[in-house]
Amino acid sequence: MNRLLHISAAIITAIAAALVVVVLPSQPVGASRPVAPANAATSPPAMMPSATPEPEFSATLSLTPARPSVLVGNTLTLTAGLVTAGCGYFVMELTVREDPAAAPLFAHIDPPDDIIDNGVLFPNVWTFRAERPGTARFLAETFGETGCNGWQWHYENATSPLIEVYDLPVQVWLPTISSP
Repeated sequence: MNRLLHISAAIITAIAAALVVVVLPSQPVGASRPVAPANAATSPPAMMPSATPEPEFSATLSLTPARPSVLVGNTLTLTAGLVTAGCGYFVMELTVREDPAAAPLFAHIDPPDDIIDNGVLFPNVWTFRAERPGTARFLAETFGETGCNGWQWHYENATSPLIEVYDLPVQVWLPTISSP
């Protein structure tokens, strides 16, 4: 019987040691661990909310002439448009100018220079006067900051279709009727 008590005590000690190993997490001695309140419901751990990914930024700049041709001395209106998606895009400068690869055919009327700045709004309208005949193309460029993953510098570019400038001599032929 004494031997039976000794075996029973050894089994109880082994079971208690196994419970201690399974129940107690491996923490340094003296480290505190949270204790659930006695009336807490037992439920599976909640899923941590996943971080919402930043929206992807995209932008399209366009440069559209009011008409495809103009006579020398007349005006041409160009409209710069910007469509954005995703995070914000603050445009600080807009440049509209003739393609420098060819001799200029137009003069700025409004605005009077190639660049406007200080908070550009879209659509943005530019007026030019045709100075001499030929074919021209205009270039547009925005410069600004996007709000994606922190602020970043960004440029957008556009090219107009070809614009013809004609110099037609104006001649008026009026028939006259006279009596003898």
